[in-house]
Amino acid sequence: GSTDQFRCLFCGYGAVSERSERLNQKRGSSSVNPEILVEFKQILAGPHGDTKHLYLVGGSLRDRDAEAERYLELIRAAIEAEPSYRGAVGIGSQALSRPWLEQLREAGAGYACFNLEVWDPDLWDKLCPGKAKFIGREAWLQGLQDAVAVFGRGAAYTALVAGAELVPPLGLKSAEEAIASNIEGANWLLSRGIVPLHSPFSPAITSEYDKASLPGIDYFLRLNLETWKVRQKHRLPAESRHICAGCTYAQLECDLDR
Repeated sequence: GSTDQFRCLFCGYGAVSERSERLNQKRGSSSVNPEILVEFKQILAGPHGDTKHLYLVGGSLRDRDAEAERYLELIRAAIEAEPSYRGAVGIGSQALSRPWLEQLREAGAGYACFNLEVWDPDLWDKLCPGKAKFIGREAWLQGLQDAVAVFGRGAAYTALVAGAELVPPLGLKSAEEAIASNIEGANWLLSRGIVPLHSPFSPAITSEYDKASLPGIDYFLRLNLETWKVRQKHRLPAESRHICAGCTYAQLECDLDR
């Protein structure tokens, strides 16, 4: 079937674009263009300024092993170019298996962020059809728990798209129901050492949800505040070694922690 039918309903992430063509990426291929890899290493070997961590991300492949190979190649290149980044490189991939996570940690990765997008199990299957089909929610949650086992408590993250869970007709029926669902998820995640991060719903113009209404700012602020209270209870701030107010442009977790 068409690749589009497996995209998250709000997302255009990783779609073939001018940027992917510039990087000479081929749909379904995990290999990194050698010239781009050289350029990547040259950039990392230059002056860092205030940069203290790297977050590698860029869509997903249906083949989890192939995707893990891509991240392994990039992490090895990053550490070869600048050894001080060891332990400060994050993996923004799909949920990977524990053997791959151990290899990635050995190569120099220090944390992982496997994005659930939405907590509610029924909604997850509907909003994230590719993740549901090719991995499954239980395997995704296991990947997050494996990331805690490999990288440590507080070094596993998952992003949730705040507001996607309210879009009709599939979504939850009220803001109260959505807050309750997210707080249930926050308690489950944080009790296992996984830190949830919230991004405001901003659907891609090429997605099924491109005309969907955005939730009010009051919903986003309240969701962040209620989740912050749960993080306080579990003593899990957003770790500055992995994520900081300087590199988050829409998330509020680091600002609330300050």
